[in-house]
Amino acid sequence: MARIILGIGSSHTPQLSTSIDWWEDHAKRDQSNPNLLGRDGEMHVYDELLSHTEWNVDAARLTPEVWQEAHQRSQDGVAHLSKALQDANPDAIVVIGDDQNELFLSDGTPTFAIYWGETIDDFAPDEHKQQTMAAGLRAALWAAHSGTRETYPVPSKLAAASSSALGLGQTTVMRGTPATCAGTTVMSKVEIRANRPPGM
Repeated sequence: MARIILGIGSSHTPQLSTSIDWWEDHAKRDQSNPNLLGRDGEMHVYDELLSHTEWNVDAARLTPEVWQEAHQRSQDGVAHLSKALQDANPDAIVVIGDDQNELFLSDGTPTFAIYWGETIDDFAPDEHKQQTMAAGLRAALWAAHSGTRETYPVPSKLAAASSSALGLGQTTVMRGTPATCAGTTVMSKVEIRANRPPGM
Protein backbone atom coordinates (compact mmCIF):
# COMPACT_ATOMS: atom_id res chain seq x y z
CA MET A 1 0.00 0.00 0.00
CA ALA A 2 1.45 3.37 -1.04
CA ARG A 3 1.78 6.06 1.61
CA ILE A 4 2.02 9.79 0.91
CA ILE A 5 4.87 11.18 2.99
CA LEU A 6 5.28 14.67 1.53
CA GLY A 7 3.44 17.18 -0.61
CA ILE A 8 5.14 20.27 -2.04
CA GLY A 9 4.23 22.94 -4.56
CA SER A 10 5.81 25.90 -6.28
CA SER A 11 4.91 28.83 -8.47
CA HIS A 12 5.47 28.29 -12.19
CA THR A 13 7.28 31.28 -13.67
CA PRO A 14 10.56 31.97 -15.49
CA GLN A 15 11.22 34.60 -12.82
CA LEU A 16 12.19 31.74 -10.49
CA SER A 17 14.95 30.74 -12.91
CA THR A 18 16.35 34.10 -13.97
CA SER A 19 18.03 36.99 -12.22
CA ILE A 20 16.21 40.31 -11.91
CA ASP A 21 18.10 41.53 -14.99
CA TRP A 22 15.55 39.54 -17.02
CA TRP A 23 12.39 40.56 -15.17
CA GLU A 24 11.77 43.61 -17.36
CA ASP A 25 11.96 41.30 -20.39
CA HIS A 26 9.33 39.02 -18.83
CA ALA A 27 7.08 42.04 -18.21
CA LYS A 28 7.41 43.22 -21.82
CA ARG A 29 6.16 39.84 -23.08
CA ASP A 30 2.97 40.37 -21.11
CA GLN A 31 2.35 43.62 -22.99
CA SER A 32 1.91 41.69 -26.25
CA ASN A 33 0.16 38.64 -24.76
CA PRO A 34 -3.55 38.57 -25.74
CA ASN A 35 -4.42 35.98 -23.08
CA LEU A 36 -3.60 37.36 -19.64
CA LEU A 37 -5.71 36.02 -16.80
CA GLY A 38 -7.32 38.81 -14.79
CA ARG A 39 -8.39 38.73 -11.17
CA ASP A 40 -11.95 38.34 -12.47
CA GLY A 41 -11.06 34.94 -13.93
CA GLU A 42 -11.37 36.23 -17.51
CA MET A 43 -8.74 36.63 -20.23
CA HIS A 44 -7.59 40.17 -21.07
CA VAL A 45 -5.00 42.06 -23.08
CA TYR A 46 -2.41 44.05 -21.16
CA ASP A 47 -4.09 47.46 -21.51
CA GLU A 48 -7.36 46.06 -20.15
CA LEU A 49 -5.59 44.81 -17.05
CA LEU A 50 -3.81 48.12 -16.66
CA SER A 51 -7.14 49.96 -16.72
CA HIS A 52 -8.25 48.07 -13.59
CA THR A 53 -6.24 50.23 -11.21
CA GLU A 54 -7.40 48.17 -8.22
CA TRP A 55 -5.46 45.22 -9.73
CA ASN A 56 -2.24 47.15 -10.29
CA VAL A 57 0.89 46.43 -8.26
CA ASP A 58 1.96 49.26 -5.97
CA ALA A 59 4.69 51.24 -7.76
CA ALA A 60 6.80 51.02 -4.60
CA ARG A 61 7.23 47.29 -5.33
CA LEU A 62 8.63 47.91 -8.82
CA THR A 63 12.19 48.76 -7.83
CA PRO A 64 15.43 46.76 -8.26
CA GLU A 65 15.86 46.59 -4.49
CA VAL A 66 12.43 45.05 -3.93
CA TRP A 67 12.89 42.71 -6.90
CA GLN A 68 16.26 41.50 -5.58
CA GLU A 69 14.78 40.81 -2.16
CA ALA A 70 11.87 38.92 -3.77
CA HIS A 71 14.26 36.95 -5.95
CA GLN A 72 16.35 35.95 -2.95
CA ARG A 73 13.26 34.83 -1.03
CA SER A 74 12.14 32.74 -4.00
CA GLN A 75 15.57 31.09 -4.31
CA ASP A 76 15.57 30.35 -0.58
CA GLY A 77 12.13 28.80 -1.01
CA VAL A 78 13.26 26.58 -3.89
CA ALA A 79 16.26 25.45 -1.84
CA HIS A 80 13.96 24.64 1.09
CA LEU A 81 11.69 22.51 -1.15
CA SER A 82 14.69 20.75 -2.64
CA LYS A 83 16.05 19.84 0.80
CA ALA A 84 12.63 18.69 2.01
CA LEU A 85 12.36 16.35 -0.99
CA GLN A 86 15.87 14.99 -0.50
CA ASP A 87 15.28 14.46 3.22
CA ALA A 88 11.99 12.63 2.57
CA ASN A 89 13.80 10.26 0.16
CA PRO A 90 10.56 8.95 -1.42
CA ASP A 91 10.36 5.73 -3.42
CA ALA A 92 8.35 7.53 -6.12
CA ILE A 93 7.46 11.11 -6.96
CA VAL A 94 4.12 12.02 -8.57
CA VAL A 95 4.51 15.23 -10.58
CA ILE A 96 1.33 17.16 -11.39
CA GLY A 97 1.54 19.99 -13.89
CA ASP A 98 0.15 21.57 -17.01
CA ASP A 99 1.46 20.57 -20.41
CA GLN A 100 1.82 23.88 -22.29
CA ASN A 101 1.99 22.19 -25.72
CA GLU A 102 4.97 20.05 -24.75
CA LEU A 103 3.49 16.55 -25.02
CA PHE A 104 0.04 17.40 -26.38
CA LEU A 105 -1.00 19.78 -29.14
CA SER A 106 -4.25 21.70 -29.58
CA ASP A 107 -5.75 18.91 -31.70
CA GLY A 108 -5.79 16.48 -28.78
CA THR A 109 -5.22 17.86 -25.29
CA PRO A 110 -6.78 15.71 -22.56
CA THR A 111 -8.27 17.21 -19.42
CA PHE A 112 -6.32 14.69 -17.38
CA ALA A 113 -3.57 12.25 -18.38
CA ILE A 114 -1.30 9.78 -16.62
CA TYR A 115 1.90 8.52 -18.25
CA TRP A 116 2.80 4.95 -17.35
CA GLY A 117 5.65 3.95 -19.63
CA GLU A 118 8.86 2.47 -18.22
CA THR A 119 11.00 5.58 -18.78
CA ILE A 120 10.64 9.17 -19.95
CA ASP A 121 13.22 11.35 -21.69
CA ASP A 122 13.90 15.00 -21.03
CA PHE A 123 15.96 17.31 -23.23
CA ALA A 124 16.05 20.94 -24.24
CA PRO A 125 14.40 22.18 -27.44
CA ASP A 126 16.67 22.07 -30.48
CA GLU A 127 18.66 25.14 -31.52
CA HIS A 128 16.09 26.24 -34.11
CA LYS A 129 13.27 26.14 -31.55
CA GLN A 130 15.37 28.01 -29.01
CA GLN A 131 16.06 30.78 -31.52
CA THR A 132 12.29 31.36 -31.86
CA MET A 133 11.87 31.71 -28.08
CA ALA A 134 11.90 35.01 -26.23
CA ALA A 135 15.34 35.80 -24.81
CA GLY A 136 14.07 35.70 -21.23
CA LEU A 137 12.60 32.23 -21.72
CA ARG A 138 15.86 30.98 -23.22
CA ALA A 139 17.67 32.35 -20.16
CA ALA A 140 15.38 30.27 -17.93
CA LEU A 141 15.86 26.99 -19.84
CA TRP A 142 18.73 25.86 -17.61
CA ALA A 143 16.23 25.16 -14.81
CA ALA A 144 13.99 22.99 -17.00
CA HIS A 145 16.53 20.94 -18.95
CA SER A 146 20.16 19.92 -18.69
CA GLY A 147 22.56 20.24 -21.60
CA THR A 148 22.12 16.60 -22.55
CA ARG A 149 19.26 14.14 -22.96
CA GLU A 150 18.34 12.51 -19.66
CA THR A 151 16.25 9.37 -19.23
CA TYR A 152 14.29 8.94 -16.00
CA PRO A 153 12.69 5.75 -14.70
CA VAL A 154 8.92 5.81 -14.28
CA PRO A 155 7.10 3.82 -11.56
CA SER A 156 4.81 2.44 -14.26
CA LYS A 157 2.94 0.03 -12.02
CA LEU A 158 2.06 2.84 -9.62
CA ALA A 159 0.98 5.02 -12.55
CA ALA A 160 -1.18 2.26 -14.05
CA ALA A 161 -2.73 1.47 -10.67
CA SER A 162 -3.48 5.18 -10.18
CA SER A 163 -5.17 5.27 -13.57
CA SER A 164 -7.31 2.31 -12.58
CA ALA A 165 -8.13 3.70 -9.13
CA LEU A 166 -9.25 6.99 -10.66
CA GLY A 167 -11.67 5.16 -12.92
CA LEU A 168 -9.94 6.10 -16.15
CA GLY A 169 -11.41 3.09 -17.92
CA GLN A 170 -12.10 3.53 -21.65
CA THR A 171 -9.90 6.60 -21.66
CA THR A 172 -6.84 7.18 -23.79
CA VAL A 173 -3.77 7.34 -21.57
CA MET A 174 -0.13 7.68 -22.47
CA ARG A 175 1.83 4.42 -22.43
CA GLY A 176 4.89 3.07 -24.17
CA THR A 177 8.42 3.98 -25.08
CA PRO A 178 9.01 7.71 -25.47
CA ALA A 179 9.85 9.09 -28.90
CA THR A 180 11.38 12.47 -29.48
CA CYS A 181 9.71 15.32 -31.29
CA ALA A 182 10.99 18.91 -31.51
CA GLY A 183 12.52 19.03 -28.08
CA THR A 184 9.67 17.29 -26.32
CA THR A 185 8.80 13.71 -25.51
CA VAL A 186 5.85 12.06 -27.20
CA MET A 187 4.51 8.70 -26.08
CA SER A 188 2.42 6.21 -28.01
CA LYS A 189 -1.26 6.04 -27.05
CA VAL A 190 -3.27 3.00 -26.06
CA GLU A 191 -6.95 2.70 -25.33
CA ILE A 192 -7.81 1.35 -21.89
CA ARG A 193 -10.93 -0.73 -22.42
CA ALA A 194 -11.43 -1.91 -18.87
CA ASN A 195 -11.17 -0.38 -15.43
CA ARG A 196 -7.99 -2.36 -14.84
CA PRO A 197 -5.09 -1.55 -17.22
CA PRO A 198 -3.46 -4.50 -19.03
CA GLY A 199 -0.65 -6.20 -17.13
CA MET A 200 -1.98 -5.26 -13.71
